[in-house]
Amino acid sequence: MASSEIIEQKIIKADFFQKLIIRLNKPSLAMKTNFFRLLALAQNAGLGVRDALISIKKSETNK
Repeated sequence: MASSEIIEQKIIKADFFQKLIIRLNKPSLAMKTNFFRLLALAQNAGLGVRDALISIKKSETNK
C-alpha cells in the first residue's frame, strides 16, 4: 500500500511540473495574434493552409 501512495505522489508531482512547463512556454497574445494575421495574409495571397504554415515558419526562422 505504501508503494501505491508513493507512485501517486510522483504522478501528482509530474503533473504539476508538466502544467508549469506548459504555462511558462505558452505564447503571448501578441504572438498568437501575429500568427493568425500572417496565416490570413498567406491564405489571401492564394496559399493553402500547409503552404501558409511553411511560409510562416520560414519567416520566423529568418528574422
